Amino acid sequence: MKIFKLLMLCALSLWAFSISAAESSDGVINRIYLTKGVADRGACIKMTPAITSSSGWACLYGKSSNHAYQEMTSLLLTAYASKAACTVFWDAEVTPPGHADIKTIECF
Repeated sequence: MKIFKLLMLCALSLWAFSISAAESSDGVINRIYLTKGVADRGACIKMTPAITSSSGWACLYGKSSNHAYQEMTSLLLTAYASKAACTVFWDAEVTPPGHADIKTIECF
């Protein structure tokens, strides 16, 4: 029983750490940037209010490994065109140029 409690405590600690390590931004996408010049990167966005990454950009990475990549790209483009309010989540770690690496998008 003690082992089970210890494992549960470890699992809850890891879960809490993953939540605290994630960052988010709420707002409207006011700029979108698409280029084929950066491997494995898709759409990059800026929002109002500003995204808190060091560059002010959040980008969708993982063309080859993200199973929801096409849907996420479509959602970003649609949200930009319709000026929908969105919440964008990313890990606390950012890419070398300082862009946030988008993990989750929620628009309404």
